[in-house]
Amino acid sequence: MIEKLKVKNYKILKDVQIELHDTFNILVGQNESGKSTVLEAIEIATTGRLHFYPFERQLRTNIFNDKVRKEYMDEVTNFNNHKTSAPKLPQIIIELYLKDDDSTKEYIGANNELRENCPGIRVKVGMNEGYSEYYKKLLQNGLIHDIPIELYKVSYNYFDGRDVLFRFSPVKSVLIDASHKNYSNMVSHFINSNIDEILTDEEKIKVSREYRKNRYAFKNNKDIEKLNNEVSKRHKFDERSITIEFKEETIDAWKDNMTISLDEVPFDNVGFGTQNVIKTELAIQNSPEKINVLLMEEPENNLSYTNMTKMLHQIKEITNKQIIIATHSSYVANVLSLQYLLLVNNGTIQSFNELPDNTYKFFQKLSGYDTLRAVLANKIIFVEGPSDELIIERCYFDKYQCLPIHDGIDIIIAGGLTFKRFCDITIFMKKSVVVLTDNDGKPDEVKNRYEDYIDNKYVHFYWQKDAQLHTLEPSIIAVNSEVDDNNQYIPKIDFQHIVNYKNKEQMTFKALNQFMVNNKVEWALRVFESEKTIHYPKYIIDGIEYVKQHC
Repeated sequence: MIEKLKVKNYKILKDVQIELHDTFNILVGQNESGKSTVLEAIEIATTGRLHFYPFERQLRTNIFNDKVRKEYMDEVTNFNNHKTSAPKLPQIIIELYLKDDDSTKEYIGANNELRENCPGIRVKVGMNEGYSEYYKKLLQNGLIHDIPIELYKVSYNYFDGRDVLFRFSPVKSVLIDASHKNYSNMVSHFINSNIDEILTDEEKIKVSREYRKNRYAFKNNKDIEKLNNEVSKRHKFDERSITIEFKEETIDAWKDNMTISLDEVPFDNVGFGTQNVIKTELAIQNSPEKINVLLMEEPENNLSYTNMTKMLHQIKEITNKQIIIATHSSYVANVLSLQYLLLVNNGTIQSFNELPDNTYKFFQKLSGYDTLRAVLANKIIFVEGPSDELIIERCYFDKYQCLPIHDGIDIIIAGGLTFKRFCDITIFMKKSVVVLTDNDGKPDEVKNRYEDYIDNKYVHFYWQKDAQLHTLEPSIIAVNSEVDDNNQYIPKIDFQHIVNYKNKEQMTFKALNQFMVNNKVEWALRVFESEKTIHYPKYIIDGIEYVKQHC
């Protein structure tokens, strides 16, 4: 198993070190944050390939970290202008620090960036020393305009210095990318392994002969003969006739022309989501000695909730593989447990393995909560329900002429005890958030309810201080009312569009509150969509102003 990954100068990963769990590792982050790059680094170090093709054939200048690339070109410019010392070519380093066990102990060494004496694999993308003099001439003649990738080579070594032979490597991975149809390797492996396990050598020879016999019959088909007679008449090359033939193939070529079918439907024709499920199952079924690290890119792609649940259940049952998943799905993160979460943010990594245990368990049991919104959002307002969300969005729009999300403020529905679990996440991340909550008729007890959070510098609570205004509805009515001589709230007539009452007599506090309580989303939606504006409670305005100015 991989205990630690270290990457230097590869794409967005300038210099990162990631401690990995033996079981699950869930990479989350914004787009272009580096999640896929982590998977790529592991794939390169465990297979010598990138997206199933040899890595050394895919060397390009843009695989180097942008900052490192710019620094190198600045040094080249200084060299050209001021004849400073010759700039050294940057290197890409990828290292896997492996668990010390019977399968890895022979690869122990200290040939790594951390100088640790342990088993591991080191990948270096650096200059081929045979071109050092040529590089100096290019520099002296001002012919370096970018990193001269043509002078580079890729080396793969164990930490003891020996070359890596991937066929016998103690750590092997397979990448399942649910966003691409890259299933051919896994399907071919499934077909070949079943052929080898089920058919005897004699039977395989018979099948091969039958395949060649069919090729011969095809070649001698009358229509094919007609085609080739005409082609040979029409086209010549150096007076030599041309015909159209099958490619010459190896004795096992028949295996490469086979695929699988589901209820007689060819694999290519089944749904993309079903293909992803099958790819995952095929990878899981690989024996431990063949594949022990499973890399997954967005496994939730093209899957229904039911199929995704089934797939996650299969993944949770795996005991003999280390699994590293890049995902945008809160459901995936919740089900597999937030303790395995690794937040990738512009090439930096933050682990979530020190959250309170009850927070892990809470979201694992109630996996429908959108936890990754809280993890990834820049600014957050937590509210109790959808009516609160609508009113806050309209209040923000009336005040700043745009919706909160346009200013990077995410409004997340939590409510009740869920506030605490979300706050555990944001406090751990040292992220300031605003919580707007009801007083439930006991404003003085709000502090007691959230006593572990109320004084935390990262959490800012706002609530209605009037005990009579126990929820959002009476608070909205009160601020849009006049107070009579008996200290009673009388809703203003210009507030009637919320309930569409036809006359002022029906516009009583009690009737209006009853309607709003019974139609929470409906009345809030009317406010949100109305051309008219209303007044908003002070605690809502205060919360909005704080998140705008301070978070």
